[in-house]
Amino acid sequence: MYLCHKINLSTLLLCDDLSGEDHDNVSTIKDFGGHILMKILVMPKPIEGVSREELLQHAPEEVRAVWDLYEQGICREFYTRANEPGRIVMMFESESVEAANEVLATLPFARLHLIDFDLIALAPFSGLARLFRAPTEESIGKAQ
Repeated sequence: MYLCHKINLSTLLLCDDLSGEDHDNVSTIKDFGGHILMKILVMPKPIEGVSREELLQHAPEEVRAVWDLYEQGICREFYTRANEPGRIVMMFESESVEAANEVLATLPFARLHLIDFDLIALAPFSGLARLFRAPTEESIGKAQ
């Protein structure tokens, strides 16, 4: 028999953080060569002092370069940020954050020092699995 709990997202996030589970193995995605790839959230950010006009001048080259990354299977998804129109986020699949940074450095905006990037390696969320485990005497004692 499984024990169900009333929970909220912040509880799940805290449980996942405190679980002590290994998040170094951040992905089970493999490319055709069998290399393990991780999902990386890429958030381009403007560099202070760079004008919109300067970005627009090089935008066609940038868009083509991002499309090339999509065709190569590196940039798997891209979205417009709903809270900041005109800003995007991308989801990369790469062997490491360092490898993703190397790829990003080849983009025209990066080569011209017009933008920078925040990268976040993502790990599978394991918090939900704990909801379906049979309770142990130790966990029942903590809940009381």
